[in-house]
Amino acid sequence: MSSKKCPNCQLVNFAHVTVCKRCQLSFSDSPTSQTTGESNVATWYFYQVRERIGPVGEEILVQQAKLGNITGETLVWQDGMLDWKPVGQTSLARLFRSPNSVPPPLARATVDDTLVWVLAFAPILSGIAVTFLLTLFDPASDKAGRFFVFALLLRVGFNSVLCISDVERLKKAGHNTKDLILMGLFLVPVYLFVRASRLKQDYSYAIVWLVSFVISLGIFHV
Repeated sequence: MSSKKCPNCQLVNFAHVTVCKRCQLSFSDSPTSQTTGESNVATWYFYQVRERIGPVGEEILVQQAKLGNITGETLVWQDGMLDWKPVGQTSLARLFRSPNSVPPPLARATVDDTLVWVLAFAPILSGIAVTFLLTLFDPASDKAGRFFVFALLLRVGFNSVLCISDVERLKKAGHNTKDLILMGLFLVPVYLFVRASRLKQDYSYAIVWLVSFVISLGIFHV
């Protein structure tokens, strides 16, 4: 009975089979020549099922990767390498990059920190705004009493708008924003410290917020 040898793993298969019984190489897709293109040059060896298989070209490795027979941890070798290495540490690593992979976050230097610095001075800024508005009311009137509630909501709203806008900027830049909005709505200093930590920045704006808060307590009464 006639047979044919797999150009990938060298296993002898029956002539009628279309897929190698060992490595699952499709014979119809196997390169007919080792010199049909640079990527087909049989220069690679790989380790599979306790065997050294090769030499094979990159096209064979690509097909094996698609079949799941080769992963980023599969050991490979070619002339010029001192020792066997995982595929993921060689020029073949590109074979295992998913087309749906997510790019890394933008560098921290490209992130706009304008809003977070406004937030750092928010205790003083909102204190100035509330104090100015309070001058429009007679301190002894009922309206002035109700204004204290309004003033509190104004401060919370100002902080919330800044935090939400800043989180949206971070999200668009690809940074981890999990739980940041909740922190920004209820615990502004925690938000600032966590933000700086995730972006690997110093804590300057978080410290400025604490200083601004203390100053606002000494100057403003609302």
